[in-house]
Order: sequence, then C-alpha cells, then structure tokens
Amino acid sequence: MEFAEIVPRHVSTALLPVGTIEAHGITSLGTDNEIPTRLSEALADRLNALVAPTIPYASPRIWARSRGARTCPPLRSPSTSSR
Repeated sequence: MEFAEIVPRHVSTALLPVGTIEAHGITSLGTDNEIPTRLSEALADRLNALVAPTIPYASPRIWARSRGARTCPPLRSPSTSSR
C-alpha cells in the first residue's frame, strides 16, 4: 500500500523519527536512531499514526573532513546576499 492510501484513510498521523549519523566510529550501537524509532513505534497506536522510516541526520561540521562527504552552502536571506 502507498503512503497516500494509508494516510488519512487508515491513520490520521504520520510520525517521522529523526536520529543522527553517529560519529562513534566502530563502537556505534545505533542508539542515536533506535531511540527515536522505538519512541515513535510506542506512540503510534495511541495516536493512530504510521511510523515513517527513520531519517539519520548529522551536522555538516561533524562530517566535513570525511572522505565522500558532501555539503550544501547555507542559504542566505535576500538582505544579506548583496554584502
């Protein structure tokens, strides 16, 4: 079933867990993504919600020197772009 077929026909809410891309190296336990995922799953029934896949996120500064890292320049507001 597609997302649009589920929300809002069968559930009224979609929960989007957001975790982090862990900077713990080889000792990563996955907890930075596991906690928001499990919390969303625990709340889903009470909220009549669908749990979307967890999005791992990281601050660009953490990964800037990593091989293969890509960043986007910050957006500038129109008032500061002419400086």
